[in-house]
Amino acid sequence: MLRIFNFCLSSILSLQLLCQAPVSFEETLHDFGALEEAQGSATYTFIFTNTSSDPVTITNVKASCGCTTPNWTRTAVASGGTGEIQAKYSTINRPGSFHKSLKINWSNGAQSALYIKGSVNPKPRTPIEDFPVEKGSFRAKKAVFNFGNMSTEKSIKKSFALYNDSDDTVYFVPEKHIMPDFITFIIGSDTVLPKSKVRVSFEVDPTKRDKLGFNALNLVLATTDELMPVKSYPFYVTMEEYFAPLTEQEAIQAPRLTVDDSTVDFGSMSGNTIAEKIITISNTGNSTLNIRQIDSNCDCVTFLSSSADIKSGKSSEVKVSFDASNRKGRQYKMISLFSNDPLRPTQTISIKANVAQ
Repeated sequence: MLRIFNFCLSSILSLQLLCQAPVSFEETLHDFGALEEAQGSATYTFIFTNTSSDPVTITNVKASCGCTTPNWTRTAVASGGTGEIQAKYSTINRPGSFHKSLKINWSNGAQSALYIKGSVNPKPRTPIEDFPVEKGSFRAKKAVFNFGNMSTEKSIKKSFALYNDSDDTVYFVPEKHIMPDFITFIIGSDTVLPKSKVRVSFEVDPTKRDKLGFNALNLVLATTDELMPVKSYPFYVTMEEYFAPLTEQEAIQAPRLTVDDSTVDFGSMSGNTIAEKIITISNTGNSTLNIRQIDSNCDCVTFLSSSADIKSGKSSEVKVSFDASNRKGRQYKMISLFSNDPLRPTQTISIKANVAQ
């Protein structure tokens, strides 16, 4: 038994010696310190010495990240000779601190690891980068004013940034703005200085708008900008009906909207045809359900409801039509149901069809 143990120990030690890296490095970690993103890249060269009695070759170097590009001595390094491994770190679009590694494979089967670290200071952003959408002398972050979601409980105000990229002062002309009466344009000053940013605000009053769900509108801002005095911007806002928190008893008595199928699949259709299907809407609650509104996200989908009010325990039908005219391939549309169900006031139904090519 002792002989077997000694043999195993000798074999393990021999294997460890065989797989030891046959080199020594002057350093295995390099700190680049603070780099600038604008410089593009930074390179450091690690120097190693072959400490074995035989020539050694690097078979491969693999970086832990695509941001680091390795290069190395490709020929065999004689005993006592030196070689190098370069680590090139790309700073473009990589602001912040970093810590990366290089995994080196040697010709004797051994492996080594090298490390680089540092931080990248972001390059200053230009107005064109921050405000890529151009309308005359004005630039904006996005092509639309997306107000997002809001409830009908109260008015909400949100602001957006615009940038005057011209060398002239531009003035807003409020009396010539065109927008719906439920949207109010607010700005501290009508003056926008050259090469400067201004924040404009819009206040949305839901009491003046009776359309729930997604509202796509167009706002027109009038200015003295010689390049484009009248600027048109899409404006998006999604409205949901507000329901106050319910007591336990109120929740029990509330109406409940239940749809028999959340997906309507018209299957395969030929072009220039219209298909119809019936959706059943049920009130599984304990008070009258009122269907406030039904919308679709495409003119190709139309609907006809048999009743707006559904008593407790009763059902109603909605006829859904899909017009395949001028459409090809798989179609995915949506219908939105808005009701006085306080727990699920908005529900959606998916519409599918496959129109022959």
